[in-house]
Amino acid sequence: MSAKQTPNLMLYNLRLANVDDADDLSAIRSACFDSAWTPETFTNMLRDDKNFCLLIPDTAYALVQKIPPEAELITIAVVPAARRRGIAENMLIRTWQELQQHGIHTLHLEVNERLAAARQLYEKLGFQTTGRRNGYYPNKAGSPDDAILMKLETPL
Repeated sequence: MSAKQTPNLMLYNLRLANVDDADDLSAIRSACFDSAWTPETFTNMLRDDKNFCLLIPDTAYALVQKIPPEAELITIAVVPAARRRGIAENMLIRTWQELQQHGIHTLHLEVNERLAAARQLYEKLGFQTTGRRNGYYPNKAGSPDDAILMKLETPL
């Protein structure tokens, strides 16, 4: 995984989220997903020392749980108006760099099978498909969607 030069995330005020950001995180998630999380959910996640969250206020976040020597991308979201600008890609690169600084060399995630753009991004960054969870994501249209399990690793 290598850093793409644009956009410059510093221009977007990328920083670590804290419990004071719970309302913003909840609003970003609500703009991106059918399954909303309350501010309390984010507060509880951020109070857990195993979790960290990169945030661009009002725009995007990436929430990760560290379970050394591995980690899991719990959720990542970019509001629709800010998509297709490389924000998610750069947030993932920064997340991966942060994890490696803490001795973590494996990052897991799951993604809805229908999210082709997200899957393509993960593959571009070096994630490999490791499995599938049948019927994992509820779907308003009827039968639930499968989750694709993916993993990014660097050799030790």
